Formats: sequence, C-alpha cells, structure tokens
Amino acid sequence: MPITSLLRLTADPNGPDTANKIDAFVLFLAFHVAARACAVLDWQAPSTAELVQAIGLTGCFLVVAVGLLWIRRRDVVRMAFAAALALHVVRLVTSMPTTSNHFFVETLLVFLATFCKLDDDAEQDLFLEVVRWLTAIVLFYSGFQKLLYGTYFHGQFLAFAVAQVDSFRDTLGHLLSADELARLHAYDPLDPSASYQVSSLLFVVAANGAWVGEMALGAGLLVARVRRVALVGAIVLVVGIEICAREVLFGVLFLQLLLLFARRPWNRATLPAVAAFYIYLLLMRAGVLPAWSFTN
Repeated sequence: MPITSLLRLTADPNGPDTANKIDAFVLFLAFHVAARACAVLDWQAPSTAELVQAIGLTGCFLVVAVGLLWIRRRDVVRMAFAAALALHVVRLVTSMPTTSNHFFVETLLVFLATFCKLDDDAEQDLFLEVVRWLTAIVLFYSGFQKLLYGTYFHGQFLAFAVAQVDSFRDTLGHLLSADELARLHAYDPLDPSASYQVSSLLFVVAANGAWVGEMALGAGLLVARVRRVALVGAIVLVVGIEICAREVLFGVLFLQLLLLFARRPWNRATLPAVAAFYIYLLLMRAGVLPAWSFTN
C-alpha cells in the first residue's frame, strides 16, 4: 500500500476547521514545551542548562503567539519552532541515555511544526494526518509494550506500582484487601524473590484492561467507522491512566493530540482551560501555591 494511502487512513474527508485545529495545536505545543521546561526546572538552584532551556523555549512560545495571534506570519512561527527544535536536540543529546519517551514525542511534534508549511492547505492536511498517525502509534505501542513485558497478566507491574508509588496506591489500592496492601508494601523493592501477584480479580482485570484498551483503541482511531467511539474510549482511558500515574504534562499533551481526531476543533475550545491549568502548575512549582507531586 502506498504511503499516501496509509496516511489517508487518518484523514477526515469532510472535516471542517482544519486550519483552526492546527493553529490551536501549534500554539498549545509551543506553550507546552515552554511550560515543561519551566516545570522541570529546579527553582531553588537551577543549572545553566535548565535555565537556557526554560528561557529559550519561553521565548519561542512568545514568538509563536505573536506570529499566530497578532502579525499572522506563519514563517515567523516556523522560525520559532526551528529554534525550539535546536534546543530540543541539544537536550536530547545531553540527556541520553535517560531521555524519556515523552520527550521523543515532543521533539517529533516540534520537528513537524518546523518543517511543515502550515500556510499551505496540502501541508496542513499532511501535518494533521502525520500527527494523528503518531498519536495512534504511541497509544497502540504503549499497550503492545505492556503485552511484551508480560507483567500485566497477573497484575504484577501495577501491584509493584501500588507498593512503591503513592498515586497508584491512592487510586488502585482500593481494589486490594488491607492484608494484600500490607504484604506488597512490606517488600524490599530490590528483592528479586518478592511476589507481586495478587488475588483480586478486579485488580487483574484493570491491569489487563490497560494494555488491551490501548491496543484496541489505538487501532480503532485508524478506522473511520469506529473512530468516534475509539476517540471517546481513548480519552477516558488516558484520563484514568494519568490519574494513577500523575504524568500531568504528558497527559494533557496526549489529550490534545487525541482531540485532533474530533471533527470539530475541540482542542481550540479547551485551550483557555489548558493554559490556566499550566499557569497553575507553574505557580505551584514556583512555591506561590500549595504543592502536590506530579511527573512530566
């Protein structure tokens, strides 16, 4: 099958507001990468590299915002993303081999925003199709990885997470008995003989539902007839997973990616709420608001 035919699997032949969707997503992406750089900053004693990333990406976001909302110059937007891509590449190289999968996804999105001419209708369609494919692949492969690990069949991975991570214990711990929770919590996490298999059927169903849902819904996003159902299911699943994992910034990014599958520009409608939430997170990291723990 030609590559163009594969890309068209995610196309929306009657989809209105393509330009509005893309402009809103590009503005969000610029804000997201800047907010993420500021969120990972050690606000008490930041390193020079962290400061350069945070200041540089914040500057790129401001240029993108001016280019999109004020002077209406997409060539200026692309130049800002080119600078953001250079900063991402530097961090990618310097952070290896501990670079997170989430950062790779962000870098690919910044790459696409840099090299797609988003003032051209054909390239707008191409951008949307490629980003949708990326979203479906990430969702499907996340489930496929869990299948390959083989530690979800009896709930072992989630049981380990419940034992070691407060957010998982607060959410999924209710599916286990008090005795089982105590047993898991008593284990030394480095003890290879510790058994994390659990007896709770509901817990095991939840563990397997995660990878089955990710694979099924990721594939469903590529099928036009079931796309709306798959989209709603994927949003519910991602929200549930991120409530447990508290991967707040990646969770918001992925929800914005999923909204690009909607026929209407819901990503644009949700942008003010997303911006307010990110500002809240940054004020919390700065110590202005009460803190709670989250990951990127």
